[in-house]
Amino acid sequence: MDCKNHYGRAGLNTCSKCGDWICEECVVHIEGRNICKNCIQSYVRAGEEKTVPIGPRGSVNGFMVFIFSFLPGAAHMYMGLSKIGLMLLSLFMGSCVMAQFYTLTPFALTAAGIVWIYSFFDARNTKHKVLRGEAKDDITPYVEYVKKNKGVFAILCIIIGAMIGFQEFSRIIERIVGRGFFGWLRLDQVLFAALFILGGLWLIATNRKGSGEEEIDTRNKVN
Repeated sequence: MDCKNHYGRAGLNTCSKCGDWICEECVVHIEGRNICKNCIQSYVRAGEEKTVPIGPRGSVNGFMVFIFSFLPGAAHMYMGLSKIGLMLLSLFMGSCVMAQFYTLTPFALTAAGIVWIYSFFDARNTKHKVLRGEAKDDITPYVEYVKKNKGVFAILCIIIGAMIGFQEFSRIIERIVGRGFFGWLRLDQVLFAALFILGGLWLIATNRKGSGEEEIDTRNKVN
């Protein structure tokens, strides 16, 4: 196969990014991988496009960043990081909305507090990155973290859904049998106990599965 950049010249390697054939002149060896110069240029260009354009130092007012920091996401939007700002604002407002369900109030307020504290201090750190021209409006690291721990987040979604469903179910029970019987039955404590037990069993099962896979890999390497 001919090199994609030099017609008539034989391609000696394939790019691990685009899969095209490239000659020795066009290949760049990075950590044992063959990557063509075109893919490297595209990667650098994409990184430059994500970088927030910075004007004079006074274009980002430190006092305004401090004021906007009291509302999660607002300071990031002020500095031009709209994606990160919208994500933090959505997490904070979503936690506040979930607080209306009395079974979720402690967890929702805790989550809102964590988001608020993280956003407040991250805004200060991001301000210095913006002034140095290093800030990027990129939520990919957050998305990758969720994908990597999707099992944990799935359990959290199930727990939240179960608690909301329990709140509505408890109202129906109260109307049918009365508040006194419902208080004696203590379904809320039973639900919490069941959720924690199921979560513990899931963690044990995943831990055993991971240990089994590691043992198999070790045996394969030995053989």
